[in-house]
Amino acid sequence: MARPKPRFQDNTIDFKVEIPEFEGKLDPEEFLDWLHTVERVFEYKDVEEDKKVKLLALDLENMLHYGDKPMC
Repeated sequence: MARPKPRFQDNTIDFKVEIPEFEGKLDPEEFLDWLHTVERVFEYKDVEEDKKVKLLALDLENMLHYGDKPMC
């Protein structure tokens, strides 16, 4: 009997990373707190360095396009 092919190949991991929404407006302290939280989420999920910026950019883009709150 043939073994099924692995679901993930080429070291690609399929998972969802929930990035908290930034609600700090223009307050630099709130931004730094949010950024620290995002870094902790990435560390917990063991996100590779080269994927962090892509995930964050995609999430922020989705927030801008689909969010019901203005950023500023």
